[in-house]
Amino acid sequence: MISAIGMPLGAVDPAEGSCYVCSMSAPDRQVPERELRNEVARLLREVEAGARLRVTVRGRPVADLVPVSPGRTFVPRSEFWRILREAPLDEAFERDVETVAGATIEEM
Repeated sequence: MISAIGMPLGAVDPAEGSCYVCSMSAPDRQVPERELRNEVARLLREVEAGARLRVTVRGRPVADLVPVSPGRTFVPRSEFWRILREAPLDEAFERDVETVAGATIEEM
């Protein structure tokens, strides 16, 4: 798949030197199961403050602890249409959505 900036999703941007998609989900550090068990309150405070932690069992990654998004998960239809009228989507984004969803935005 190609992203809105014209690069395959997960591709390394030569200018940046790292994968953008990967960097958005990469943990800040790994936490062994034992540390999680013994220090759960401290680790949850870290996550609440924005840290992303990857829990490992015998060195194998098994879970990510990430902050809960404070944003809402639902946008009323009327607000969606107002936003779309005020700031129309660019063609690259529309193509990305059509590729992933299998339908044009007008058909949704």
